[in-house]
Amino acid sequence: MEGEPVSALFTPALVVDVDKVKRNAQRMRERCHKLGVQLRPHMKTHKTLECADIMTGGSRQCIVVSTLAEASFYADHGFDDILYAYCLPLDKVLSNDTVTMFHIQLYCAHYSAMRKYFYTPFPCPSMYVVVTLHSPPLY
Repeated sequence: MEGEPVSALFTPALVVDVDKVKRNAQRMRERCHKLGVQLRPHMKTHKTLECADIMTGGSRQCIVVSTLAEASFYADHGFDDILYAYCLPLDKVLSNDTVTMFHIQLYCAHYSAMRKYFYTPFPCPSMYVVVTLHSPPLY
């Protein structure tokens, strides 16, 4: 409905000024580059390939997702370096087929959590898990 008045839209409707989105994303990427930090935009709100491409500047790398379904969706469309931003329970690693297509790096805050992953055989030979302990071991 490009060019139509907003009043002609059926509600609810999402109205996006694509030029503003592109400018804001570009400013965000430039700011992060200037600060020397890696931008990792979150896909949670828009959940679209078009906006993901805008946010990553077309690189299709370094994104954050909220669900394993989102991770799979973006991976299937050529995105790489996908961070799953929530706790990943061991049973999901072992039972969810989608996870076997990813290499997983876990950051554990407690020794007991790390031990569960360290001593668990994983379902796919090409799958590996890197576990990093972020606090002193709690014995």
